[in-house]
Amino acid sequence: MSQYTTKTAVQNYLLTNIDTSFDTQLTAYIEAMSEFIDSRAGYPIFVEDETTRLYDGNGQSSLCINPVHTITEVLVDTVAPSETILLKGPYNNDIKTTLLLKSGVFTEDFANVSVTGMHCLAATLPEKITWACTVLVAGIVNQVNNQTEGVQSEKVGEYQVTYRDSKERNDYKLAMDIIDSYRRITF
Repeated sequence: MSQYTTKTAVQNYLLTNIDTSFDTQLTAYIEAMSEFIDSRAGYPIFVEDETTRLYDGNGQSSLCINPVHTITEVLVDTVAPSETILLKGPYNNDIKTTLLLKSGVFTEDFANVSVTGMHCLAATLPEKITWACTVLVAGIVNQVNNQTEGVQSEKVGEYQVTYRDSKERNDYKLAMDIIDSYRRITF
């Protein structure tokens, strides 16, 4: 699981230093909010590790797949089609969602097509997502500090977040809008 922000980013956002004794807990908050963002978007936005996913062959020349970039291997019935036969689409996008065979079809069978690569929505971690995660983690840190002056609270997943002023509250709303903009539309 990729972490979408850092301790330094949270400290800079809050304009405060976070004691090193809190690092383990802060890391847990960063991981939780990174996971929350992926969950809310409906798919991992960014990953650093390559994985393999299996798909059912459909007897057609085109096959829809989950978003993936940096495809390192495609196997159909344990055989790698040549690059001259296998096309990956959309052609003008780093993130691929379709496999096409120029000649032949994806043999109709269960879990007979495997795709190895980085299964996520972005080839690099978008700065907007880093900022959104920073805002969410900062809200949790504010809640832990138990500030009571002019505070506003919001529930994010299983966590309660707190914002000191309307600027931080507006940042929270913008962060959620950014995350929601990554939700995939499916038909």
